[in-house]
Amino acid sequence: MHPSSSVSTGHSKAAAVVRVTAGNFLEQFDFFLFGFYATQIANVFFPAESEFASLMMTFAV
Repeated sequence: MHPSSSVSTGHSKAAAVVRVTAGNFLEQFDFFLFGFYATQIANVFFPAESEFASLMMTFAV
């Protein structure tokens, strides 16, 4: 094996880790943001007869 190929592989692995970490961060940010605003979304878009039903419809979407 050539030394340059192991350096290339190490760089490739590091780049993959950075991409996976960034994607995971964005997914978690989206999840927490939606959870934070779920009650406001339920109040705006769904009927207010039952707060629980409105919230469940928000999570169903």
